[in-house]
Amino acid sequence: MKNLDTAFPDTIRKLLDGKLCSTDFEEYTQAYWKSGQFIRNFSAIEDIAAEIRLRAENSLESSYGVGGRTVRFSSQHLFTTPSGPGAIHIIAPGEAIQSAFIRDRNRPPHIHNSGRISIITQNSAILYIHRKMNNEDWVIESRVSVNDVIFWPAYVAHTFHAGINGFSLMSAMAQYMAPSEREFAIPADKLGLDLDAMPRIQYEEFLQSRY
Repeated sequence: MKNLDTAFPDTIRKLLDGKLCSTDFEEYTQAYWKSGQFIRNFSAIEDIAAEIRLRAENSLESSYGVGGRTVRFSSQHLFTTPSGPGAIHIIAPGEAIQSAFIRDRNRPPHIHNSGRISIITQNSAILYIHRKMNNEDWVIESRVSVNDVIFWPAYVAHTFHAGINGFSLMSAMAQYMAPSEREFAIPADKLGLDLDAMPRIQYEEFLQSRY
């Protein structure tokens, strides 16, 4: 873990410069995921987070569909590597309705077909993410804030609770796909995954159970 953390600023710089290949991206996300410590806070990336926000301000808007729900998500294209990684910056609005159900979030639980590295760039949110523990389905819940970095592999169901103020994040993917593409996000319920039916555990409790 220490070696991964030490290398992270250089790795994210390579990613933003279009010099990180998809294979290395997936290996990196898998290493954090397997370690269990898939949410990290790096004060060293404060400048990188600021650069991402600046890039977003000067980037073209890319359409961001949310399964037909009327919410004002927006996304800005950050970079694309031909046949490789890419990233968008997402501005998520405050939740449209108050509900205890994960399924009622502005962005319902979904999966992607390649690994993700996300950096929270503004405000905070609650992450809900599916994980197998002792061959049972669980939802890990964690508040994430500015400069937090989240790593997860392909085909992991997840979503965020944006609260009343909304939040922003960079969403980098091992294999770039425009958010307007139908295959960009696959609804978790279409795969028979109901996160509301799974027991929840706080991220800190999850870590304690592993170490």
